[in-house]
Amino acid sequence: MGSRPAGRGGASSGGGWAQAPVPGTDLLDAVHEDPAAPPVRDPHDRTPTPAAQVTEPAAQVSPRRDAIEGLLLGLAAGDAAGWPAARHRAARMPEWTRRLTRELDTFAEQNATTTLPVPIALNQPPEPLRLGPSDDAEWAAFTAEAILASTAPALAGLPPERRLRASVDLAWNALAGQVAAAADRAPEVESAVLPLRARISVRAGLGNLATGLRPPATGHDNPHYFDDAACVRAAVLALVHPGDPRAAAELAEFDARYTQDGDGVHGARA
Repeated sequence: MGSRPAGRGGASSGGGWAQAPVPGTDLLDAVHEDPAAPPVRDPHDRTPTPAAQVTEPAAQVSPRRDAIEGLLLGLAAGDAAGWPAARHRAARMPEWTRRLTRELDTFAEQNATTTLPVPIALNQPPEPLRLGPSDDAEWAAFTAEAILASTAPALAGLPPERRLRASVDLAWNALAGQVAAAADRAPEVESAVLPLRARISVRAGLGNLATGLRPPATGHDNPHYFDDAACVRAAVLALVHPGDPRAAAELAEFDARYTQDGDGVHGARA
């Protein structure tokens, strides 16, 4: 699929992430929901808030389970409905089906026809082309897994924010380790078969990590530092700091620096 992170076991296997979540935890546990927090209000509701429900510092606000599920499911649905997702899913079809699609696209352009080709199955099983999420949802899941892994006993001695950042760093370096292993098996770096498909900025950032560079150099020395690959990860990381945009932006920047610089970082912070 679009940019399946390493460790997922390929297109159809049930392989796990390189950094497994802690058993018995879910994303709501990892973002420390406060059961006494007031319900999230509809932004269009102008009814005065009862005094008993007024909370003071933004740090006391906690996301509700339905808000977390809504973010993840909404992101996956939007990703699935997007034009790129169908092309990403087509990568699971035999190569000749994509070659034929490219030839038909060239024919349409050269002959000024408006019948544009879409991913096709012909005599092949069409399951890979069925509507479903692709790279954005996968990287959102990658980020959510990093949040879950921050509750691991090995990180328990760290302050909450440091624990999260350490977990994000471990997740990125686990992928970079798989990229480095693939490069070691190849006669030259350019011919290495990487264990994932990804955006240019992400591939370059992981390649930099695999050679020993660290952020911000991994995002700065990057031919596609300006793209929006980190934005989907930032949306998930924002769950950790509900009601605190400054802290959410700082955590988003920490993650974005692995693959982005300049506008790519500004977009994630926003």
